[in-house]
Amino acid sequence: MDYSRIIEELKQASLFDLYRLRVAISHQLENPQCIQEIRSRLKLGQTITFFDGVENRLIEAKVIKLILYWHRRAAYETQKSSS
Repeated sequence: MDYSRIIEELKQASLFDLYRLRVAISHQLENPQCIQEIRSRLKLGQTITFFDGVENRLIEAKVIKLILYWHRRAAYETQKSSS
């Protein structure tokens, strides 16, 4: 992706368009199927890279622990349906 071009396009977007994009991106980031697919590919000791938003750069890291991730929406729906 050409992030510089995307940033330039976003500078022209209205607040309404930016909000709609934010919601769409949030839905993609919280998609349980996508999260599970990524988790299934992670292995202990694997070298990965991730984007650090604070430092605004890719960081290389090693997977040292795998934890159970429980999607909060799925947890809510499970609790709601069992009540």
